[in-house]
Formats: sequence, C-alpha cells, structure tokens
Amino acid sequence: MAAAIDTCVLELYHRPCSMKEAANHLQISERHLANLTAEKRVRTIRLGRCVRIPGTELKRLASEGCSNV
Repeated sequence: MAAAIDTCVLELYHRPCSMKEAANHLQISERHLANLTAEKRVRTIRLGRCVRIPGTELKRLASEGCSNV
C-alpha cells in the first residue's frame, strides 16, 4: 500500500496539478493556495482559464513548507 502512495506522490511531481490536487497534497485549503498564488508566492501555469501548479513548484512547497513561501 505504501508503494502505491509513493508512486502517486511521484506522479504529482512530474505533471502540473490542479489547485484542488495541490491543496490536498500540501494539506492546506484551496483558498490559502489561491491567496498564495495571488500574492505571486507560488508559481502557476495558465492553460486558458485553468490554473495549474507545476510539479517542481509543488515539490518545492512540500519540502520548504508554506510558511517559508
């Protein structure tokens, strides 16, 4: 079971994630993540109207924590 979770986490780091996926992974609210992106403290990718968090940014946030962003 742990291997499946590790594979899922690694997959998140290799593709852009939706705001909901990123917030769930970081264990923060979507509103807090939206505030961080509005303050330009989190890098995003816009695909039309969709906003995505790059995997590298998600990995950075997970390792540094949101208080250091």
